[in-house]
Amino acid sequence: MDPWYRGGDPLRTIDKGGYRVVVHQPVRRRWPLERRDSFVQLTWRPVCALPARVSAMTGVGKQSLSCLIARVNDSIVVRVPLRSR
Repeated sequence: MDPWYRGGDPLRTIDKGGYRVVVHQPVRRRWPLERRDSFVQLTWRPVCALPARVSAMTGVGKQSLSCLIARVNDSIVVRVPLRSR
């Protein structure tokens, strides 16, 4: 399946006790004029074990980001755009 739909391959899993955060490999634009932005996908699971608030995203305050946040089965999926080079 295409990485644009499933996120990149898992790169690292961080065990936080009751839940896990899977960091996926970056998914980059394939063509210079492609409309979609490159992104990194983070997956938290299981949903029932997540804290009420997650605020570990650093370095984001200086730029305006629009990201996708969705619940998929027993996971929360977050796609964070990568800055253009």
